[in-house]
Amino acid sequence: MKDENLNQAIIAYLGKAGSAAYPGKDEVAVIAVAAKADSNPVELLAKVRAIDTEFMAIEIDWSSNTLEEGGDEAKRVMASRYPNLDEDALEALRWKFTYDLR
Repeated sequence: MKDENLNQAIIAYLGKAGSAAYPGKDEVAVIAVAAKADSNPVELLAKVRAIDTEFMAIEIDWSSNTLEEGGDEAKRVMASRYPNLDEDALEALRWKFTYDLR
């Protein structure tokens, strides 16, 4: 089952919803998502930060992968670890991964 609040929070945090030209870390946007969902903003922000950190720590064999392929592989890894993340949230994480490692 997808976690809609978490998915929206990841997208908002990274700025993938069209609000940013490049990935960021918008904590205020996560708090706004939490407020709309009537959920705990501290817990939601902690989850988003942890997932972002975990995604960025995925090890890729750069000797046999391009940046795009590495982004795809990291996205696959996280999709298997977090089946509650939807395509949009995973793509937002991939966007940040490839941006930061370019």
